[in-house]
Amino acid sequence: MRSMSRTVWVVSVCSVGLWMSAVAHRAPAGGSATQPVDMIATNDLLCVGIWDVRPTGGETLKTVRVDEKGNISLFYVGQVRVAGRSFEDAEKEIGDAYRASNQLQNAIPSVNRLETGATASLASGPIVAGERISVRVLHLVPDIEESRVFIVSEGGKVGLPLLGQFKVAGMTEADAEKAIVRAFEEQLNLRNIPVSVLRLGPNQRAEPTTAAETNARPARRPQ
Repeated sequence: MRSMSRTVWVVSVCSVGLWMSAVAHRAPAGGSATQPVDMIATNDLLCVGIWDVRPTGGETLKTVRVDEKGNISLFYVGQVRVAGRSFEDAEKEIGDAYRASNQLQNAIPSVNRLETGATASLASGPIVAGERISVRVLHLVPDIEESRVFIVSEGGKVGLPLLGQFKVAGMTEADAEKAIVRAFEEQLNLRNIPVSVLRLGPNQRAEPTTAAETNARPARRPQ
């Protein structure tokens, strides 16, 4: 298994067909036009990207929901607060988090909204039995990704690669990610395995893993 210092990691630039930022509103007659800043909110579903400018850089996607505390969970660096921030400020926070953790000194983040919190298909909350979730596990084999969609059993479990039946019910997505990473380390001595857990809405088949898949998602605009 590759060490952290050798792992090339990018959480990629997500090009979404959703024009949310910097929407100009027409002012009343006699007034001046304003251009409000688009702010990230709780329950927003985001596609977070980091383009690594090193020659060996690559790309991948991380789709994540803003939790009730305003945080998102990212590979390697854990939780970063983004709610109440503009997209530009959130990108700076994410880039700073990667640099501070010595993961990517040249990280160039990109954040796009897939669903607004007001119209989200799911609200932030714990995983429950009968719910569909997407689980992505990267680098169990170098440069190979395991990505699967599960229905959580009545006992609250899903079957994971190498770990078998694993209880996720009652955990948030971020907590489930941490628990799975810890299990890989404690049971199999596999360290720093990137894991993504995403609760899926009724019309979501899986977490997008390429820019093309992200573009194919229906755009949602605030009502």
